[in-house]
Amino acid sequence: YRRNLFPPIFLAVLTAWRFKMKKNNKKNNERNVYKIIIVGTGGTGGAVASLTARYLYSKMGNEENVYNMILVDGDTVDEKNINRQPFSSDDVGSFKVDCLSEAYREVYGIDVNAVPKYIDDVEEFQNIFNYQETKPSSYYSTKYHTILIGAVDNHRARQTMHELFFNIKLVENTDLLYIDSANEFDFGTIVAGYKDSDNNIICPDRAFFFPDVLTSKEKKASELSCGEINISAPQHYATNQQAACIVFSQLCSFIEYGKYSTGVTYFHSFNLCVNHRSLDDYLADTYKAYDVDNYVDLCKKLKNKEKGELNEYGR
Repeated sequence: YRRNLFPPIFLAVLTAWRFKMKKNNKKNNERNVYKIIIVGTGGTGGAVASLTARYLYSKMGNEENVYNMILVDGDTVDEKNINRQPFSSDDVGSFKVDCLSEAYREVYGIDVNAVPKYIDDVEEFQNIFNYQETKPSSYYSTKYHTILIGAVDNHRARQTMHELFFNIKLVENTDLLYIDSANEFDFGTIVAGYKDSDNNIICPDRAFFFPDVLTSKEKKASELSCGEINISAPQHYATNQQAACIVFSQLCSFIEYGKYSTGVTYFHSFNLCVNHRSLDDYLADTYKAYDVDNYVDLCKKLKNKEKGELNEYGR
């Protein structure tokens, strides 16, 4: 009797074991490719880049994930930048992105690309977004994540990044996190927008909370350098560092846990104050009025109601 009973029990255990191994292998065989694009490498962007470079160095040797950092800025190092930006007197006259990318490659041995130009055109941004340089793998199931970080002092540049965020058509297994930092001398705000692989904007970018971004008629970054802007709008070193730390925390949260903070983070450097107001908090009354519980469903209801006559954020 025991001889007859053994094979069915053995087969059941073997089948269960194979199913568990298959499930685990599927999870272990997932590869995440992260493309981190930092636009603006001045006080805040330079600090974010330095933090990110060290972070990516700590990730070296992890074969399951791939990391690539791209620095975008057409500005060159000026003597007055040295007091609050990560440059030395030897860098004066050189492109900021070239100085930083060369240093990170030499010190950390990480994958860094430099784009020493101002990008005012959405199509140019889309060229940076492509993943053709990532070799396909028959072993891994690959997911592609783009983290776009805006650290600019120019609303026209934000208009370009907003247009990209809103209009870009993501393909399967890709998503986009757009973190934008803006600050004055001693205070500032951080906003993160997220778009999933189905091209749903799960949470909107800065333009939703600060619509004046889209109406600005100031000169483009290619027409006005960060150095020229800082003559009339100086920023304190402590403010840049605090903004960079908040942006970096968002980046790490997304890479480590797939999480991001919706809404707006407000901070003041000298009041030692950081406050966050979520998207759900902003829209609580509107959600209730339209009987929805998330931004995606709200936009669908509003657009259906107005037959597409609303603007891109349903406002």
